[in-house]
Amino acid sequence: RLGNFSTAGERYVCYCASQDMNGDGSCNNEIEFYQDAVALTVRGPDHELLKCIKGLNCSIQVDGFQLSMDDKLQVCPYNATHPCSGTLCDAPGPDAESGLLSPFNASASVSSFFLGVVPVGTYSLCYCAPGREESTNKISCDDAGALTMPAGSVEVRGVYDGQIFSCIAGSACSLSIFGYKLATSDHVMITPLEGVCGSSPAAEDGTFMPSNTLQADAESVAPESQTFTFTNATEAGRFRICYCVSESCSNYTDFVVDAGPIFVKGLVPRAIEQICKLGEECSFDIEGFGLNEVNDSAFLAPKSLGCGGSYVQVVGDRPPWSRTTVVVAGANATHNATEIEVVETYSETLNGTYERLAQLSEGRVQFAGVSNGQLLYYNTYWSRWLLGPRKDPDVPEEVGFAWVAGLVANTPDRYTELPWKIWDPDASSEGAWIDWSPLTILGAIAPDGTFGTNPTKTTTDKVRDEVLGFPYLMSERFQVGSADRMGAFHICFCPSIDLNDLDQQTCSGEDEFIASNGILTVGVVRGGERYHCS
Repeated sequence: RLGNFSTAGERYVCYCASQDMNGDGSCNNEIEFYQDAVALTVRGPDHELLKCIKGLNCSIQVDGFQLSMDDKLQVCPYNATHPCSGTLCDAPGPDAESGLLSPFNASASVSSFFLGVVPVGTYSLCYCAPGREESTNKISCDDAGALTMPAGSVEVRGVYDGQIFSCIAGSACSLSIFGYKLATSDHVMITPLEGVCGSSPAAEDGTFMPSNTLQADAESVAPESQTFTFTNATEAGRFRICYCVSESCSNYTDFVVDAGPIFVKGLVPRAIEQICKLGEECSFDIEGFGLNEVNDSAFLAPKSLGCGGSYVQVVGDRPPWSRTTVVVAGANATHNATEIEVVETYSETLNGTYERLAQLSEGRVQFAGVSNGQLLYYNTYWSRWLLGPRKDPDVPEEVGFAWVAGLVANTPDRYTELPWKIWDPDASSEGAWIDWSPLTILGAIAPDGTFGTNPTKTTTDKVRDEVLGFPYLMSERFQVGSADRMGAFHICFCPSIDLNDLDQQTCSGEDEFIASNGILTVGVVRGGERYHCS
């Protein structure tokens, strides 16, 4: 028995007739096998790594020796140790060819097979080469048991199915796309949602910045995922991500892999001002993309303030205080010195609107007075507002002109019910912190008593997004209860995000209500009167 040959080709059988030519025994040296016995043809495929792309019909060419149109091939789950065991393998995917495949073209050295659309992954190629008609030892390849010749493997690159991506309109957009054998040379292209990858051009220029086509980040070295970072997603809507794994990604026809839909969370602009009647139940609808019926929330902020915790209002001032100092006067060589008491009165203007600054101060959110020049801080660790310059920011009792306990970490308060503590130099010989109830702070939200429920979550009239499925909506209604105070209010929306605060909950503070969706006015609606002019 000659055993199994690992490669195909033409060979010769050399014979040793019990020859001992070097005195160390017979038939144990190559030179002793000098007699030609017979020519031996080992037919079959070479071992190769072939490549295909997800989503495209896969055709492969198998190189080998003495191949023919009678050959058979089957695609099996990858097994590096025993790739072809002689059993029938299931089709690798619903759109892939199954069973024992015949070549659609063959020569003695190359046979070509059509595999259909094969899912991502690596698969073993199992082969049977029966021999030509004139062969005296032709075998049958009609049974899977004969397909035991390893022909290498086929590698199908691409992204995994079932991925959905999201960004927020007006913000940077980073996508982590998972797949098989991905590379930093890969590209993505954003197309309209109804587009077909490989056939549809990119979405309108300017929808994603810096471009609607983008190469993977250079640091994305893991083959199981690649990251693509757009500097800005400018337009809310639903789109499709088409992926290119080819060597050239210069044309939209190269982006043949469908990576899945992407929705850019954002709101449809409100065409007209929303009106609610004073003293009656108030509600409003929000339309947009990527709305989430589980976590979305909305609140109404005074029109003079902004959404996203951009402004807070300090109401009241600290009382004036005086300080007495002793001045020594008249001291010289001929006159006795005299001491004069000088009383100086101080006051601080705290009342006013404070605008949130982009930069943090020692990790604290800070606001600057629009007209009074004061600074207002929020200490996340201690959940306290700090007003005025600080002595030792790590000790809560040694801060600024005043401080008060906060209600929501790292966010402007809805309404501070606890009294502020202000530093009173006259309270004792060394000064002391005292409660000062006339001083209050309003966050960027209507104070208590304006609406029955504010903020509020989605309630009724939900229009589901049939493309994205649960929990995504195209429209949702928010009910804020009774409107008990007249005024104009910003409709502020939180798209289910959790920013840098301590509670790790979505929509828990005003700075997470980043999207403005127009104005709601509460007023007295009159009607039914009759007027006569002459």
